[in-house]
Formats: sequence, structure tokens, C-alpha cells
Amino acid sequence: MHLRDYDYVLPEELIAQEPLEKRDNSRLLTVDKQTGSIDHRKFFEIIDLLREDDLIVFNDTRVAAARLLGKKETGGRCEALVISRIEPSIWQAMVKPGRRVQVGSRIIFDGGLVADVIERTDEGGRLLRFSADSDPDEMIRNVGEVPLPPYIHKPLRWMPQDIKRFMPIQMAQPLLRLQGYILRQNCLSRSRTGE
Repeated sequence: MHLRDYDYVLPEELIAQEPLEKRDNSRLLTVDKQTGSIDHRKFFEIIDLLREDDLIVFNDTRVAAARLLGKKETGGRCEALVISRIEPSIWQAMVKPGRRVQVGSRIIFDGGLVADVIERTDEGGRLLRFSADSDPDEMIRNVGEVPLPPYIHKPLRWMPQDIKRFMPIQMAQPLLRLQGYILRQNCLSRSRTGE
């Protein structure tokens, strides 16, 4: 199998630029394995497609405003995507442009947030030691942007309603087991009503 096996044409006008208000009204493309026929449905119809022995894998990852835009002391633009907190004020991050953000560099972000590059990780990332006039971890949350894929062109307003709509709908919902299905209760109830 090759990476090119996953290439396909997706017209730009069909790429959603923001989540729907009613998330279960998202489009669902299905392919019949026997006939190869393609069907366009809504996600709430998934309950009609499931069999008792199907496995459902839920994505319950969370999106964080972890993309920081800044400049090096030399004036060159750079960005950091903070990945994980190692200890207070020290974060693992991916940086861009990676070749130009070396150990010993200093990055200056909005709001008085500053990071010193203290180590290169085995994966090619960097360890950044943040400092600020106030709590650096709080500053990261305040000045960070949502990292969006390159095909999303509409900037996301990081307001509470956007945060809720951007997260997977299954987050923090109780599981329900029914006839061998494991579904989130709110997903199942909406699937049955079509709301």
C-alpha cells in the first residue's frame, strides 16, 4: 500500500469551513462493499447501517488553541504548535520553520509571552521554556490560536460556542449499550428522531 492510494479529488466547495449547528446533520458517504455503490446520507442515519457485530471507534480528542505565532529576535516570523506540557513553563512543541529555530533561539509572541528554545527532541520538535509577566501557561491559552488544516480557510472565532461545536459530539456523554451497539446516548436519541 502506498500513500498515493489515499489520494482523491475533493472539490473545495464541498469542504465544510465550520461545523454544522446540528452536528448529526453532517454528510455521511457510504460504500456498499458487495456492489460498490455509493450513497449520500446524513450522519444520524448511521444507526440504520449498523449491525450487531460492528465495531464503532469514537474520536474523543479535543482541539486546543495551541498554535502560537511569533517572531525570532532576528525578526523572522515563526510559529510553535505546543503539544504537551513537560513541567511548569516547559512545553514540547513543533516549530516552523524548523531549520531556522535552533536551540538557543528566543521567540517573542503576542501579549508579552516569550519562549527560549532549550532542546531539540528526537522527533524533530523543540522544548520551549516560556516566560511572561504573568503565568506562562495561562498566557499560552490566551494568545494561542486553533491549529486548522490547510483546507480550512475561514478563521475560527475561539468563542465558547465555537469550542463546543468544534469538539467531537461524543465528548463527555454516557455510553449506552443496546443490542451489541455501544453508542453515546445523545447520538442514539438524535439518530432515532432524525433531529
